[in-house]
Order: sequence, then C-alpha cells, then structure tokens
Amino acid sequence: MILYTFMPDGDWTKDNGMTFYQADITSPLSLSGKIHYTSEDMPGCDMSLMQARNGILYGVVTKYDFAQNYEVIFYQGYNLKQLKPQYIDLGIRKLSQSLGREPQRIWAPDFFQDTDGTTYLFTTVNDKGRIKDKNNEEIFHHSIYVSKIDVSEMKVLETQSVDLPLDKNYIDAHVFQREDSYYLLVKDEFTKTIDYYQSDDLNNWNLVKEDFLSYAIGESIDYTEGQFTLNIGGTYYVFFDKYRGSDKYPKNQYVITTTDFKNFSKPQVVTDSKKTILRHGSAIVYQEKPYEAIMFFKVMTGIQGIVLICYVIAVRKK
Repeated sequence: MILYTFMPDGDWTKDNGMTFYQADITSPLSLSGKIHYTSEDMPGCDMSLMQARNGILYGVVTKYDFAQNYEVIFYQGYNLKQLKPQYIDLGIRKLSQSLGREPQRIWAPDFFQDTDGTTYLFTTVNDKGRIKDKNNEEIFHHSIYVSKIDVSEMKVLETQSVDLPLDKNYIDAHVFQREDSYYLLVKDEFTKTIDYYQSDDLNNWNLVKEDFLSYAIGESIDYTEGQFTLNIGGTYYVFFDKYRGSDKYPKNQYVITTTDFKNFSKPQVVTDSKKTILRHGSAIVYQEKPYEAIMFFKVMTGIQGIVLICYVIAVRKK
C-alpha cells in the first residue's frame, strides 16, 4: 500500500499535528484510513517517511531544542500506532558555526534511502541571517545540509554542507533516484518556485531546470513548497504544496505525473473525501511487517555480524 503523511492547514509557525492516510497501490491518489495525531501526541511538523529494510517505520520532523541538544525528532516503530520519539543531534550547529554561520532554526528534514540501503537526511538551516525576497519582504536566509545516518543504531555518521551551483536561498530539499542518477527538487525562497538538479554522486549537482513546476505544467506557478515524489512502476508522482492560492490553483496539495520528466500530466488536487486542505507531505510504498518478522531480521543481522567477526579473528590467527 501507499502510506502518506500530511500536515493540517494552519499557522505554519506552530505544530498542528500529523495526519496519516493510506491508499491502494493501484489507486494511489484515493486517500482513506485517516489517522490523526495532535501536536501534543506527536510534536513537530514537515514529516518525512521512510521504511527500513527490516520493516521498521521512521518519520522525521522539524522540531529542535538547542538547549536540550537535539536538532530533529525521529519517530520510529513497528507500525503507525507504535511510533516513539528519538531526539537527535545531527551535528549541524557545530558544522555551521565552523563555516562562519549562525544557525538559528533547523527545518524540513527529508529522508533519502539509496539503493544500497544507506540513509541520508537533507535539512534546511536558517544560518545566514535575513534577506529580502521578490516582494521586498524580509525572510530567513538558508543553507542546505545532508547527514548520513545509521538508523538501526540511530547514529549520525557524517554531516556536510550541500553546495549548489546557483547561489540562491534554497529550502525544502527533496532527493530521489531515476535510472542511474540522483535528482533534487528544491525551493527557491526568493522566487517561491522549485528548481531541479541532477547528480551522479550526491555531491556534485548540475542544474537541469529553474522554475521546474512552471516548465512541467506549461504555465507560471509560484508559492509552492514541500515537494516530494513517489515512484510506482516507473510512473513518478510529483507532489507539491500550493501554500498561497491563485484563481486557477487555489491553496491545496497537488500532484503531476510523468514517466520521462519531459511530458507531464495536468495538476490534480490531492485530498480526502472531506476535501481537506493538505499541507507539506510525504509518501512511501509501505508494507507493514509483524513484530516477529522484524525481530527475526534484526537477530539474523546480528548473528551474521558475529559470524563475520569470528571468521576475521580466525583468519588473523592463522
């Protein structure tokens, strides 16, 4: 099935809880099975979902407390009803300060799981003060960071700055794979539009298209953010949050589809049976696994590690 999470519409400066939906993989835009957690039950916003190979479900959210030394909250569990928080220091503040920056807020964490199972977390950090946008309004000036994480041990292996060739005020980085390349969709906070990049190694990024959504749709569209993708059988669903509406595109969650990133469907509203406005989301192809199967996987992984260590020791003794 497809598992979704969205934020309810509300004051973006506050936590408004998390709403989860499911959909059949044959009808991925028919949302059902609504489960809602209040902000008291599940603090945070901007959740990104991931399922590890052992079946454990993860959700990471914008929620930091520098005084308590954590920069994001990870929720993890065997299913939606068993998600428990883990408070994680990604090492972003230390790195940001070493680069001469002043980290104030850490936003919009987004998972990327490589084909080999390596897990990355892309985050946006307000650490360059403030600048003016296209409306001459003062906004935060951001940097993008990426952390490599061992989720099985909840250990941060490495954090580094993401340097893009265009010097823009980027936020909301979302990475996905297509064929043999990595792709990045990222919001330009100055223009309120989405840019599109490509990379062979997750380090060196090449611009593919500025203002990607306007190109894909065939007409100008701005005030979009929270973009994420879902690949179902080679059809890519590109979701985006139209957070400030227009006559043609009212405030809502939208999706376009493509198989080649050259030809795209027209935008379609994504909502539930009550026509709820859905904000900043995430989706994964999800298979709920029983607790026993997950524990068996973890035990077998541990046994394999022990056997490997014993083998290495035996070889060295020879």
